[in-house]
Amino acid sequence: MTASMHDPFIAKRLKRRLPAGSGDKAGEFLAQIDRAREELDRLATLADANPPTLRTHDRFGDRLDAVDHHPAYEQLGTWAYDTLGLVAMPYDPAERERWNGMPRSVAFAGGMVFAISEQGLYCPLCMTDGAARVLSAVVGDAPRWRDYISRLTSRGPDRWTGGMFLTERQGGSDVGANTSVAVPDGDRWRLTGEKWFCSNAGADLALVLARPEGARSGTRGLGLFAMPRVLEDGRRNSYSFRRLKDKLGTRSMATAEVELDGAVGYQIGPLDRGFVQMAEMINLSRLYNAVASVAIMSRSLAEATAWAHSRSAFGKRLSDHAMVADTLSQLAAELDGSQALVWEVIDRLDRLESGAGSQDDRRLLRILTPLAKLYTAKRALWAASEAIEILGGSGYVNEFVTPRLLRDAQVLPIWEGTTNIQTLDIFRALEKAGAEEVLFPLLRSCLDSAPREATPVAARLREHVDELQSALAGLRGHEGDGWTVAAREWALRLAPAACAVLLVAESAAAGGADRDDLVEHAAKLADMHLEGWTAVGLLRALDRKGRALSRA
Repeated sequence: MTASMHDPFIAKRLKRRLPAGSGDKAGEFLAQIDRAREELDRLATLADANPPTLRTHDRFGDRLDAVDHHPAYEQLGTWAYDTLGLVAMPYDPAERERWNGMPRSVAFAGGMVFAISEQGLYCPLCMTDGAARVLSAVVGDAPRWRDYISRLTSRGPDRWTGGMFLTERQGGSDVGANTSVAVPDGDRWRLTGEKWFCSNAGADLALVLARPEGARSGTRGLGLFAMPRVLEDGRRNSYSFRRLKDKLGTRSMATAEVELDGAVGYQIGPLDRGFVQMAEMINLSRLYNAVASVAIMSRSLAEATAWAHSRSAFGKRLSDHAMVADTLSQLAAELDGSQALVWEVIDRLDRLESGAGSQDDRRLLRILTPLAKLYTAKRALWAASEAIEILGGSGYVNEFVTPRLLRDAQVLPIWEGTTNIQTLDIFRALEKAGAEEVLFPLLRSCLDSAPREATPVAARLREHVDELQSALAGLRGHEGDGWTVAAREWALRLAPAACAVLLVAESAAAGGADRDDLVEHAAKLADMHLEGWTAVGLLRALDRKGRALSRA
């Protein structure tokens, strides 16, 4: 069954989206990972079954705070960082030239195909990339910063991994409530406080939010600091791990509670821009989250399909039963559509990082990132559950990969902001970044490009896009915060509409069976999420909820 665990859409999608000549090379890059699937699956299973451990002290009683990973996890790291270069690729000028200015598309595609086997390590990859990206954009050319960036983007033995020590116990997503303090100490700062949920806890370099003494409250008073694990003189920095989290999923990767005890940190950019700078890392993390979600969906479809085609019940193959066939069709449509949405975001990021992007690309990136994160995370969890159901009792047994898919998927709607947080961010993008001015023209332009075979579904989708814009105008007329309940539902309708519209646009560049599949999947998404939905219905439901809230 392992041999069939490949994604059915990504290679063809890259061939359509990448410049001429790059698509075939990208396909071979992905095939390299697929050929190692059995070994990657074996290592991922071992790493999940043997989570990291914490050694707080050495044999002499001195503080150590060492995180020990199973050798399988380390081997997965060698694959991802060194062999594939999933972090290094966007920072290497030779790779940018090799992929005709679109290394992000290829690196994310490789990351998705890798994450089909291993989700836990994908978070450290994200943190390392994010740290390198923030530092590359903000800091100067001092030797320390050059060394940090070089190590974070290395494929060799000097490679570092990065972390993001952001949230605290009292606030969680409300980082404006953070109380960690930064005190100047010459050319560096001393950081004191507690960080509550620090993934990739053993990172060589962590980016940390802390409030300089006397700074204003809220997010605008937070500074951003680079905190190395080991100081330049070889001493361990002054922070410790209280404990490692006993998590539901992504168990191969260490997540810790961290106590900062005068730890050395180096200021990144202006002190009053700390959260804004960290937001760049958070947005990249949201994109990684969406890619990880698509990987879960891909593996769920593959497992369910392989089982349904090989298993018989009630006189015929499972896949020949109408309800099972429909479930597989839904899984395929959700994967194809979600992947199209995610790669639309990645394309915008590639263009902006290469210097070819426009202000419209920036505004679209601003809204499509939280939209993709919101939707794909929810659908990954759904897909993992559906795959278990297709496998039945076997799917519930830990010897199969499906329980791990479900456990790993549950973090995706939580990491880097829950569905509610993403909804609020989508509306901030609409109101403050002017995203509505570019989003709806993009959707209609995609529908304008529909080939003849897609004309019926394009007409349906155009009506749904009109309904969504009408509902948005209605939401703006409501006072208080009751509208946010309807805003969440609106966002969860906008996302599949965008997925379906992008599939229609891609079908214009495809041919034969590929075009038929794209059109069919667009229609399926419309049937699943949009048929019968209206702006009037949403707003009437909002009024009813508002009256109920006022009585309460």
